[in-house]
Amino acid sequence: RIQRIRTLAERFKTGQRALTDVGKSVDVVRQSLSEMRSDLLELVEDIARELRA
Repeated sequence: RIQRIRTLAERFKTGQRALTDVGKSVDVVRQSLSEMRSDLLELVEDIARELRA
């Protein structure tokens, strides 16, 4: 039983690490999407200014 507890604890630790990695990946994607959105809005504003001129 002790070995089983150790195995479960190791699986728990591995799962925790995987969730941490997923969280970091989500943060990177969120930042990238935010930058893309800003770039798109900037382009839209540029086009709108050109059309008004």
